[in-house]
Amino acid sequence: MKKVAIKLENCYGIKKFEKEFDFSDKAAFIIYASNGSMKTSFTKTLKDISKGESPKEEVFGRESTYTIENEKSEPIKSEEIFVIESYDADFYSKRMSNLLMNKSLQEKYNLVTQDILDRKNEFLASVKAIVGSKVPVEEDLMERAFRKK
Repeated sequence: MKKVAIKLENCYGIKKFEKEFDFSDKAAFIIYASNGSMKTSFTKTLKDISKGESPKEEVFGRESTYTIENEKSEPIKSEEIFVIESYDADFYSKRMSNLLMNKSLQEKYNLVTQDILDRKNEFLASVKAIVGSKVPVEEDLMERAFRKK
């Protein structure tokens, strides 16, 4: 995909937005703007579309319309949209390594990450077996680990 054309109307406060992003000679675009100038609305809109949902206009109740198409005027599939919110301490995506590294490093990263998660889950299961399942083991351990002394 070399080009993406986005047209939005009445999406989370965006009255009208039309832009064609040309990826012929670049792999990414950064949207930088002052506070209150539509970045969060743009993110919420794309996140809804990526989940197969329609964006909304929450304030004025107007009907939202949108199109996101490639250079052949074909609609972009929801699974082709990947949104990273500006700040989310708990953000995780199975597609995260796609952003970070080449294919060989992605595979190593994914294996190591899965191994760590498996070991963590085994550890938490063994602790829960000892203390009981009603105790929030992971939260309690994290709180104790980071408690100021």
